[in-house]
Amino acid sequence: MLPTPNYISTITATHLPTFLFQTPFPNWIVVSGGASPWYLDALKAGLGTLFGALVAFFFAVLHRRIQERNSNLQAGNLALFKLRTIQRRTGELRLGVRHEIAEKRKAFSDTPTWSLVKPLLLTMDDIEIFDFDSLSFLLDSESGREAIKHVKYAEELFSTLKLVFTHHQDTAVEFQKSTVDLRRTNRKASWEEIEEHVGAELIGRRTSLFLSLLQQVEQNPKFNRTCFTKLEAAMQERFHARVWKLDIDFDPKSARAEPNLPPLPDDLKKIVEAFPT
Repeated sequence: MLPTPNYISTITATHLPTFLFQTPFPNWIVVSGGASPWYLDALKAGLGTLFGALVAFFFAVLHRRIQERNSNLQAGNLALFKLRTIQRRTGELRLGVRHEIAEKRKAFSDTPTWSLVKPLLLTMDDIEIFDFDSLSFLLDSESGREAIKHVKYAEELFSTLKLVFTHHQDTAVEFQKSTVDLRRTNRKASWEEIEEHVGAELIGRRTSLFLSLLQQVEQNPKFNRTCFTKLEAAMQERFHARVWKLDIDFDPKSARAEPNLPPLPDDLKKIVEAFPT
């Protein structure tokens, strides 16, 4: 008669050496129907916590990078908008100067340069200062570095233009005041008489400031366009279609557009062509 299973179990437990039950693999207990050891639960909890921390860290980094990218896009778009504003303000001043020259030469063909432009009814109090710290993300490429260099120069040119315009306005007002007495006594005074009355120093300042203003309004628009194009290209390399669609050129129907400006007299054309670029 064969031994029953209970009998075999009793013999095994009684007569087998005890070291066979001292296994280094306690998870065998799980196989034989026992409960999992405590450290497996701790390991599972630790892995879960670590995984959660990694996921949170990943999304935090992703969120920060998205914010940084959006901030860079906003800074670049703002710089493009400021360049466009500079171009618009320069175009308005250029139109005013051209109009004054055309009116004076139409009335008096021999009007000297120091009397061509009277005080203009324009203001140039715009504060177009660029935040170059916010544009530092462009420094990681050659095109970006070139764009920033041009933006800095455009800012300097516009600051110089405002300074020249302010001095020109002040000198023009001073010139008008200095000729009041002369025009009361001699309304048909010649240019030579006016020049002698106001003095060589004021005439020299008027001439110098007029030529400087003429150079600025005639040359700056071309450079502003180049600067805008370089910055726009550097931005599109990074942000593609998210870059603002701004037009640096004037509407063809606008009075500020090149074909619609009053033409310069031939003598002033030669002066403009002789300006250093």
